[in-house]
Formats: sequence, structure tokens, C-alpha cells
Amino acid sequence: MDFNVILLGFIQGVTEFLPVSSSGHLALAKIFLGIEMPPLSYDLVLHVSTAMATIIFFFSDIVDLLTGWSSGFLSADSRRSDGWSFGWAVILGTLVTGIIGISLKNFAEVVSQNSLMVALGLIVTGIVLLMSRFIKIGFGRVRTSDGFFVGIAQAIAVLPGVS
Repeated sequence: MDFNVILLGFIQGVTEFLPVSSSGHLALAKIFLGIEMPPLSYDLVLHVSTAMATIIFFFSDIVDLLTGWSSGFLSADSRRSDGWSFGWAVILGTLVTGIIGISLKNFAEVVSQNSLMVALGLIVTGIVLLMSRFIKIGFGRVRTSDGFFVGIAQAIAVLPGVS
């Protein structure tokens, strides 16, 4: 196995669950260490592997959410449950992320090869994280419309450096 693959996998594993851009750190590592730039699909494989590990870890929670959402198809009363609205929010967010994310694919590939653009994305992420300390948002029931805004944010996070 190529040392670069191990190194990039390590960077992905360390940064994925931190409030930093794992794709930004991967892009910078490739640029500064002179690693041949694999296609964006390579980064996608790293992220899919992370997603699989996350699904395994949160499997029982995912089953609970799917059960709550699917019960809304069988009972009108269940449509007032958190699981019902959360399920639709996830579906809407996924669709929005996919549509916008696919349209940003070529731009994301260009950005991933430009250390200045990646650094700018990391700075934007840092500013957003800093601002979030001063914004108080209450936690309540997830609305379907929340999925739309989360989907937009996730799609923008396709850009290396933005998380």
C-alpha cells in the first residue's frame, strides 16, 4: 500500500469529526507534500468510508429514526412525531445537497488544487465557527424546512476548506 494513501487516510480519520474541513486539510496535505492529486473521486471514497463507519457506530439511532419516519405512513398520529419531520428533513436536505453539490463538482476540483482558495475556505469556516459562539439557537423539533437549509450548508461544504 502506498504511504501517501495511508497518510491521507490518517488525515481524513483525524479531521473528519472535528469542526474543521477534512477535505481542506486533505487538499493542503496533497499540495504541500507534493502528493500527486488524485481525482475528487478519491476524496469521495475516503468520505464514503467515513460514512460507513458512522452508520455502523450510530446504527441503532438510525434504525430508531427510520422507524419513527416510516410509522408516519401507517398512522396519521405518527405524522406528528419527531421521527416523521426529521425523516423528511433528512430527505430534503439530501436532495438539496446532491443537486447543489453536483453542480459545484468542477469548481470544487479546481479549488482543491489551489492552496490559497483552500486557505480562504478554512478562514471562512473559522469565522463561522467563531460567530457561532455568540449566536444562541434553541433546540426544538426539527422541521422539514430545516433540511433545506442544512442541505445548502452541506452542499457548500463540498468546497475544500469549507466545513
